Amino acid sequence: MQQKLIRKAGLLGIILTAVGVYLAGCVDEPNPPAPPRMECSVRFVVAFEGKPAVDIWLDGDKIVSNATYKSVSAYDAKIKAGNRFVRLVPAGSSDTSQAVYRRLVTFRSFMKMTAVFFDGDGDWALLLTQERFTYADEWTALGDSSSVKLINVNSGANPIKLVKETASGPTVVGPVGVFTLSPYTPVIQGAYKFFIVTATGDEMKTLDFTLEPKKRYSFIVVGTLASPEVLTLVDDPV
Repeated sequence: MQQKLIRKAGLLGIILTAVGVYLAGCVDEPNPPAPPRMECSVRFVVAFEGKPAVDIWLDGDKIVSNATYKSVSAYDAKIKAGNRFVRLVPAGSSDTSQAVYRRLVTFRSFMKMTAVFFDGDGDWALLLTQERFTYADEWTALGDSSSVKLINVNSGANPIKLVKETASGPTVVGPVGVFTLSPYTPVIQGAYKFFIVTATGDEMKTLDFTLEPKKRYSFIVVGTLASPEVLTLVDDPV
């Protein structure tokens, strides 16, 4: 009986010692580092005609200076993903309380995106688009083709289309309603004469443009019905 008690006491001692070593290891082990916050790649377009220059602020940081009508920033690949507070502040001012536009925006991680500031019936408005996941290989599906997206922030035309050859020629993209955008449409590479027309066929703008293989393009229609203009942006250069 006494030997059994001794064996039990010895076994208990071994268990307590092992637990103590384990707990000591847990206490001494440093906390693992927090994973870095995910990022995305964003460019900014100003499409509000007649407005003074602005600086673009993200939370407490100015990221674009002196942005004017039709200005397009390069993709900023270090934008932290998540909910970010965007402000448009008169150019040169550090007083963000004087912002002419402010909005909480969600930037998605690992995404290439375009933020278009435009004339939303007389007030600043924002259209946020996404080009692609930054880590995805999407060229194989394109083959030798390209892709075109039509973004309509023209304040006078609703809706519009992108057609080719003549103003009444085949539709390439659209129709696209005002303050909206189309998905990407595959188009065979080559030199084209494009026409921006209203849904009723009225010609707004023409452009001669060469689509290169394995590239995506955004055609942003800005201005007014009386003076439309087209910004042709390369979304994914090889």
